Amino acid sequence: MLFTERRTRLSVLFLVWSQLLLTPLAAIIKPLELGFTWDYNKQDESPPVTVTQQCETIHIKMDRGPQFASRPNPVSPYMLHVYASGYTVPFRIPLGNGPSFDWVVPFAPGTIYQGCMFDKNGLSGGCQDKYTVIRNFTNPNPTCQNVTLPPELGVEALDQKGDPLSNHGFIDQCSDVTVRPLSTNGTRPYTFFVAPSLRPPFQLVSDTLDPFTWTVDLLQPWALPFWISLVDGGKDSDNSRLMWAIGPQHGGGPGTNGCLAPDRILPQKVRATAVGAGVGALFGGLLFGILGAFLFWRFRLRDLESKNLPKKSELTPSPLPWTQFPPLPPAENPNPKWRTQPRFAPLSQIDNSAPQSNTDVDSGPIIEVPRNRTFVRHQDGGLIVANQSSPPSLGRTEIVDLPPEYMERGGGSSSTSGRNSTSPRPPSKS
Repeated sequence: MLFTERRTRLSVLFLVWSQLLLTPLAAIIKPLELGFTWDYNKQDESPPVTVTQQCETIHIKMDRGPQFASRPNPVSPYMLHVYASGYTVPFRIPLGNGPSFDWVVPFAPGTIYQGCMFDKNGLSGGCQDKYTVIRNFTNPNPTCQNVTLPPELGVEALDQKGDPLSNHGFIDQCSDVTVRPLSTNGTRPYTFFVAPSLRPPFQLVSDTLDPFTWTVDLLQPWALPFWISLVDGGKDSDNSRLMWAIGPQHGGGPGTNGCLAPDRILPQKVRATAVGAGVGALFGGLLFGILGAFLFWRFRLRDLESKNLPKKSELTPSPLPWTQFPPLPPAENPNPKWRTQPRFAPLSQIDNSAPQSNTDVDSGPIIEVPRNRTFVRHQDGGLIVANQSSPPSLGRTEIVDLPPEYMERGGGSSSTSGRNSTSPRPPSKS
């Protein structure tokens, strides 16, 4: 019984676990915690002017104030992630050991770009505001180092309606954006980035090719720009890292704002993706749920059958006592003309005893079996017929009725009456 109860509890726990797997998994991510700050604002501009001349050198400065005392220390070397309009890949610019860097902006006039900074371990310094590249006023023909495009990762990016994302789209707040890697030659894991302007980025890592579904719930101002990117697990040193990006996107539109809350950035809900989650987990949960239900009901039926099985003593036949009666002599009738003759052949000796069993019946209660009943019917002419019936416990009782056969007065052939005959009875002797 203890084993049965334990097995039942394990089955219930297995079903609960399977039910949790049947539920579509949702990984909730928060903005990355900042470990330092940085900017490339000019000293003589307050507030900063968000434009950069073509091939202009910007001066990047890092700062780690007392507000980051409880955060991990940044570790060099540092990496600058640059997202630019018109490009479907992000740029990863190595910056060295810091704490200050110079970088020449190589983009053509009209390009909108934005930078986000990370240390060696992925500690974030946040993202800056978007800047627009304008023509160079001091040098009409500037020259700068060309940008080397990294290999692109194949990606399918759709909005909530199932339409492909545009490079300068406006996406409704609280609607979903789905990004799925298509390149089977990519290196796992895949890192999903959302980089809003003047905000910490959001990041999720997945070891599968399952789609990332992100709910846009960025705070105001309306039309806040952001980039979306996906990067595989390749290396920058051998240029084997595959990357993809799209933007600037904007959070806005006529959709609902019910998922927003004032004065804070809500955790970003990314459904159907997480490490080891996604479509595989959904089908795996369905399979385990069906298997768990099958095992549970199978064990349950076994338990019920084991409870309803009779005991050994109930299945073992018991020897039944029986009685043997000697044959009865026929009665003499003074009047031979009314002498009855047996209609059928003499009955053989009746033996209702059950066969002896060699089965051990020591265990279990002793069942008392009632003795057989004997019915004696006196027929006309003094003939007594004895019949031994089966025990009442077997539910069957037979009575043999042998009607008499009368002799014709003339002494001729006899006429035989059938069973339950209605032949007239002989007159009583006076």
